[in-house]
Amino acid sequence: MKRFLTLLTVALMAFTLSFAQTKKDGTPDKRFKGNRSVKQKPVPMTKAGKPDMRYKMNKNPKQ
Repeated sequence: MKRFLTLLTVALMAFTLSFAQTKKDGTPDKRFKGNRSVKQKPVPMTKAGKPDMRYKMNKNPKQ
């Protein structure tokens, strides 16, 4: 029984350490894919701050 508890403890520690992808200060380490957030491409803007309608992503689809 003692051997089983020791094995279980070691397995749980290994499991938690495998997902611990943080730096020493506790912040997520961005070198790992799971810690990166998905960012959208920036919308092209004019100097006035309005969306530039020359780009397809800024045009409204015709309904």
